[in-house]
Amino acid sequence: MRFFSLGATRIGHGVGMKNNTEVMNHAKKHNILIEMCPTSNIQTKAVAAFSEFPFIEFVNYGIAVSINTDNRTVSGTTLTEEYHMIDREFELTPSV
Repeated sequence: MRFFSLGATRIGHGVGMKNNTEVMNHAKKHNILIEMCPTSNIQTKAVAAFSEFPFIEFVNYGIAVSINTDNRTVSGTTLTEEYHMIDREFELTPSV
């Protein structure tokens, strides 16, 4: 499979690339930012459970990521809550 980003510098909801090494390599090589929306991704079943959310996997792989809310009113969350959720689930340290 050939993947082309068509010049994209960021991709929203990129959690689907979790098991696609070719796409992950492309994102890393071209410094494509992956926008991650934890609450939305769980609500929409893009990931089955928070334990499967690929945040740390992407960070450790060297992929640029950002945490976002997607749609605060639909998802019923805030950016602060999203960061707290990531921190609680992955027990982040200042180096991560």
